[in-house]
Amino acid sequence: MQPSQALTDKERAGKRIYVEGESPSGHAFRATIAGGTTVAASLVPCASCHGADGLGRPEGGLSPPELLWSELMKSYGHAHENGRRHPGFNERSLARAITSGIDSGGNALDAAMPRYAISQDDMASLIAYLEILEHEQDDGVSASRIRVATVLPLEGPPAEVGRAIRDALQEQLDEINARGGIHGRKLELAVLPPGDAGARPLEEARQLLARDPAFALVSGLAPGAEQDLSSLAEKAGVPLVGPFAPFTLRADAGARFTFQLVGGLRDQSLALAHWAAQEFPSGRIAVVHPAQDGYADVARAVVQRLRSRRCRGARRVEYARGEVESALVSRVRAGKTNAVIFLGEGSELAAFAAEAARLGWAPFILAPGALSARAAAAAPRLFDGKILLAYPARPAAERREVLATAGPRAGTRERHAAARVFARAAGAILAEALRRTGRHLTREALMENLEKLHDFDAGLGPPLAYGPGRRVGARGAYVVAVDLTKGTVRPVSGWIGVE
Repeated sequence: MQPSQALTDKERAGKRIYVEGESPSGHAFRATIAGGTTVAASLVPCASCHGADGLGRPEGGLSPPELLWSELMKSYGHAHENGRRHPGFNERSLARAITSGIDSGGNALDAAMPRYAISQDDMASLIAYLEILEHEQDDGVSASRIRVATVLPLEGPPAEVGRAIRDALQEQLDEINARGGIHGRKLELAVLPPGDAGARPLEEARQLLARDPAFALVSGLAPGAEQDLSSLAEKAGVPLVGPFAPFTLRADAGARFTFQLVGGLRDQSLALAHWAAQEFPSGRIAVVHPAQDGYADVARAVVQRLRSRRCRGARRVEYARGEVESALVSRVRAGKTNAVIFLGEGSELAAFAAEAARLGWAPFILAPGALSARAAAAAPRLFDGKILLAYPARPAAERREVLATAGPRAGTRERHAAARVFARAAGAILAEALRRTGRHLTREALMENLEKLHDFDAGLGPPLAYGPGRRVGARGAYVVAVDLTKGTVRPVSGWIGVE
């Protein structure tokens, strides 16, 4: 097997022609498609039908054949499903098929096959690449191993969470390897440090990945640099499966290589809005949020969702970050509010609940669990049963875990149970896609098999599904109520999807 960096200049040029439909030599490269229309070859590159791995995949009623050299050149020839027969190709007859649509037996190829106008130099490069295509292998893969990497902080305040994710991933990979690995290859985990969150976040991880590439990235945690982690994967062209980003406002599907497990705080907040609209159809609901663009955008979406469900009294109440005082509680209370969707940090929620309790006022408080679990556990008893949290994974109560495990006296495994669950879910998704991809392993083939995962149970609760335009496995949340007396939570809803 030969890695990408071992390609000759000619083979690299051929790969660009095959995958991108562009001429590295600068020559004109055009394609004539069915109906006689001529377009840039970059619109219909070889790989668009035959696959980056050359294996061809049926789609839209078409069955593009394999372009592997051993298949093209086999001495006993070819017999196709439509009855067309012809001898094996040689370099000359293959070039004629590419330019004129005539196979090695003189038969016309399917009209769906473009006819390419390509220079002799570029044709030679393309054929040189086709000769080694079936033996090419992406970085991070050898005959006996698959190297995957994760970006985790192992120093400083987030180190404990980072170690919990690392240990969960390593345990999972050890289990897979003990069963023989995946198609005879063992999985190897590399932990990349995020580095300082300065002007160039994740620069250290980027340099390490360039020196010793990984086939894929899995899970990972980059507090405050979640978008940079996704950008790292996009720029390197490396699939990133399930980054742990519990505090991310959004989990958008715009990135090609990043496969999120669940939506961000926006989706959890919309699930709370859905639940609140059912429980308080005629009530007055205040969406309280910090005066920051991201949170304001989420708050607007929540209010819009509430009003679309006939909660006409829904309104936004904005506050300056870190300034949760009696004035804020008075403003919210003045609107005769009976339910609050609180989008601030846990410390701000704690201050809000304490001030409301001092005034003897106890509205229902709904909040994303990733932000507010600890604050909810320590809320005044006046709020017993009146604090609702949204979680994008199966509620902890179903695992008989108490809310108090978020506290400092709990063991590390208990305290970071959610991080471990998400890490193992990311590992399960990657392992399943690797199994489906088979022994001939390329990143493009892995991406295709990730996109084919539908209704996949990764251990989170909601079934996950991906697709060519879908990079978030499940969008929504479960809602649970906090029992302050027992220190537990109880589910009050099933999965609320917000697609």
